[in-house]
Amino acid sequence: MGERGERSDKKREIKPTLPVTLKDGIYRLAFITRTPIKDVSEEIVIYSLNSPKIRGNIAPYIQRDITLGNTLLHGNDKRLSLRLNEHGEETERLSLRLTRDIYSLVAVLAYGLDVTVSKATALLLSEGMQDYEFVERYVRSYLLNSVDEYHLREVEKVLKSVGKDESLASLLSAIVDEVKRPIVNAKQMIGEFLINNWRERD
Repeated sequence: MGERGERSDKKREIKPTLPVTLKDGIYRLAFITRTPIKDVSEEIVIYSLNSPKIRGNIAPYIQRDITLGNTLLHGNDKRLSLRLNEHGEETERLSLRLTRDIYSLVAVLAYGLDVTVSKATALLLSEGMQDYEFVERYVRSYLLNSVDEYHLREVEKVLKSVGKDESLASLLSAIVDEVKRPIVNAKQMIGEFLINNWRERD
């Protein structure tokens, strides 16, 4: 019997060290969208790797020339080294798994930044969680796949009424906090919130 070949889709585990507030934010996003933490983390990394805006944020720290996707990032070894926790916040490890292809891209970025793959992953997680567009799109995608059109329209009405500063993610988080008991699905959770807290305002 020959040795078993490695699966092409096998994932590699990474355990980046993150500020506790960042880790808590990722856990919160996973909680309100009923999604495994490793899946949410992987989505953040993929988004950050492909975001032109985030690549622009990272570019000033690139030490060596690299090509990330179709983008050439010029390095300069005289640039400041990347520092992720300048305020000395308490940190914890987060475990996630990336496909071989995505891991390879993170490794290229790590080479360009002259840091470990773990630290490059932490940077991508930090950038993604600070990106309003990503968080909103992620929550909206969850709702579109989990809630019927009627309930989604009702959520949009609530969002409009509370003002421009309110985000879909923060509203869903508030709904989760308000309901406070185990709920089978998003439709049931949002329905209960609307009945108990919103209908009476119409």
